[in-house]
Amino acid sequence: MLRDMLMDVPASPGERHAQERMRQMHELIELLVGWSDDVQKLDNESLAQLLALGAGVSKLLTFKSKVVGFVEGKKRASAVED
Repeated sequence: MLRDMLMDVPASPGERHAQERMRQMHELIELLVGWSDDVQKLDNESLAQLLALGAGVSKLLTFKSKVVGFVEGKKRASAVED
């Protein structure tokens, strides 16, 4: 059903925005389903290791976002100075 709605041509900016949000949700759902399939194939020990990594990976992604934001801010500041 979601795929069908994504195939429709949006008639207004509001519909275009809603369709983009649905597209993002669809991509996340597809990613989650694929990840779930992969996780189901893991043995218990590997699954426990993956779960233990969860918090660390979350912290790493947060750090990455901060670093990328900092670097982009420096680039913008440098461009303004030029």
